[in-house]
Parts: sequence; structure tokens; C-alpha cells
Amino acid sequence: WELYHGGWAAPNIYFMGYAGVVNIGGVRIGGVSGIWSGHDFRKGHFEKPPYKGMPELKSAYHVREYDVLRLKQLKDPVDIFVSHDWPRGIYNHGNAKKLIQNKRFFEEEIQRNTLGSPANEQLLDALQPQYWFSAHLHCKFAALVKHSSGRETKFLALDKCLPRRDFLQLVDVGGPSTTENEFPRIQYDPEWLAVLRANNSHLSLNMRANSLPSFSQQGQLSAHRRWVDNRLEQRGNSNIPQNFQMTAEPHNPTNPRKGKMPQQAIRNPQTIALLEMLELEYNLEACRDPRGPPPNAPAPQSVPFPSEALCNPEEIDLGEDESDIDDVSTVDSPPETDVGEDNLEDLKVENPEEVDLGEE
Repeated sequence: WELYHGGWAAPNIYFMGYAGVVNIGGVRIGGVSGIWSGHDFRKGHFEKPPYKGMPELKSAYHVREYDVLRLKQLKDPVDIFVSHDWPRGIYNHGNAKKLIQNKRFFEEEIQRNTLGSPANEQLLDALQPQYWFSAHLHCKFAALVKHSSGRETKFLALDKCLPRRDFLQLVDVGGPSTTENEFPRIQYDPEWLAVLRANNSHLSLNMRANSLPSFSQQGQLSAHRRWVDNRLEQRGNSNIPQNFQMTAEPHNPTNPRKGKMPQQAIRNPQTIALLEMLELEYNLEACRDPRGPPPNAPAPQSVPFPSEALCNPEEIDLGEDESDIDDVSTVDSPPETDVGEDNLEDLKVENPEEVDLGEE
């Protein structure tokens, strides 16, 4: 939470935040963090330390409508989009038969069209990036989505990072060339900074979310964009500073003592610096009981997700074993089918253009 807007989680490891866009070497990369939960999607970010047991520990990493709506305000093309969950329905654009052969317990959810995230499905339709990379379902799968606009999105998910698994693949996404001694810098994205400025005051730290402005006329966003462009020009460049500071004690393998629950959220210096650059209030600390509705709060502006998607229990079935925390999931995951080293084949789309994903 201390890096809600993104920042260096460690030297040379950059976290893009709960939602974010950055530029690297001329390639525009967007992303959304979290796992889909229809139960929590339309809530505010009410969780705060000390967390109230396992329910809040789990709901804290569930994606929220606020972050999805901010991403949907983007108008400039996105080259790469990264998410944990697959977009719902992506299996309709790839070799679903092969997917079911390797993961037989996916079949019922595919037939019900409940496998994956409805929120990411709408982001895929709205942003139409050139590439979309996901994880979560612990198998390799490629797809080619042809949008009604004429654009195409090449989707790729990879397996867990374990022996004899398809967890690594190189993809050439192009972009401006650099010299041999020049390393691309991670840079702020001006349009995303404008979105941050326009929506910062609408962040809710209560159970009930606030509504976002419609920006139907785009005039307000354009004004924020002009402000950001001027601010970055004054700054001299768009480079994200290498300003990592350790704010928590690192893991010590020689000390078996477990860590303690933090009693309050940390004000990370990186987040403070970003908000000061954008002349925004630091509003990541709850000032009232997060379980009560904010006074005079309007009803949340809703994305038209079908009611059956909001009640989908699929959200926690698979991804939780990526953590070492015991009893994270309240639902037992089906046993994972190990197809063996000899049977691991690329999940190729039945389309000759799929090879552009970089299949070895």
C-alpha cells in the first residue's frame, strides 16, 4: 500500500502500483495489480494495518473498480499491458481444446464463461494493447484477439517458475534502438500522471467507493495533461528517479522468528515525492472508520458488469498458492495436472500470426 502509485520495491525492481503506466525505451507499458473478486470490486480501499484477520489480508489484494476506471480513461495507444488475472473470455481466441487437455478443471468455467477477470476483459476491449501478458492460472497459453477496430492483441500467459515448466519466453516488441552502453530508463507517462491528478481526490479509503468524474468532454483531463507537460518540462526530463529507500526490515533466513503485523501504513518517501511533484494531497491514510460510509458520499459510478460476474466465486480458486501463507484460500483448488516434461508443448493459436509472440 505504501507504493500504491508505484515505485521501487527493491533496487532494480519497479512496482507499477495498483494501476499504472510507464514508458521504457519508447515502449508504453500499462498494468493492473490484484485478483478479481466480485464481492470486493465496487468497494473502496478500506483495508489498513493492523489488518482484521485473514479476510482483510485477502481482500487487500482484490482489484477495485476505481483503479479499472482510471485505466479506462487512457486514450493514447498502449504497447504492453500486464495483469495477474487473465481477461475473461481470452480462451475463445486461442487453443481452448489444448488448454482443457492440460487443465481439465477449467472446462466447466470456460463453458460458463467465468474463467478469468471481467474487469480485465473490459480493459482489453477498451485499451486494445499490442501485447497482453498474464499469470495466475499456472499454465502457458497464447491467443490472438482481433478487435472490431482492426487492432490486434497478442496474449501470452506463462507457467509457474518451476523445473520443467514453460515459465520463460523472449518476445521482441520493437521500440527505438539504444546504443550498446545505453540502458533504457523507466520514465513517467504524461497521460497517466494527468489521470492521477484528475482522480486523486476521488480515492476512497472506506468500504463504500466514491464516484469518479465522467470526463465525457475530456476537457478536464486535457487541462491536467497540459499541467503535467509543463511540470515535466520544468523538471528537465521524465525519468523516474532511482530513489529507493528501505522502509521495512528484509527477510533474514537465519532468524526463524516471524514478522509482526504492522500497526500503521508506512509513508514511503517515493510516494511522498511523486505526490509533491504533482502537487497532490497525501491521501493514503484513513481518517475515519473504514467500515462506515463517508458522509454525503454519492453512489459509485459503475461499469456495466453482468450480475453473474459479480457473484463469481472463481476469484480465489487458483492463484493463492503463489504465497507461502497457510490457509489463504477458503476454497480448495483442484489438483493441478502435471502433464510431464515430454508432453509440454507450446499452446499455439491455430493462426499463423501467433508465431509473432516469439514462440522459441
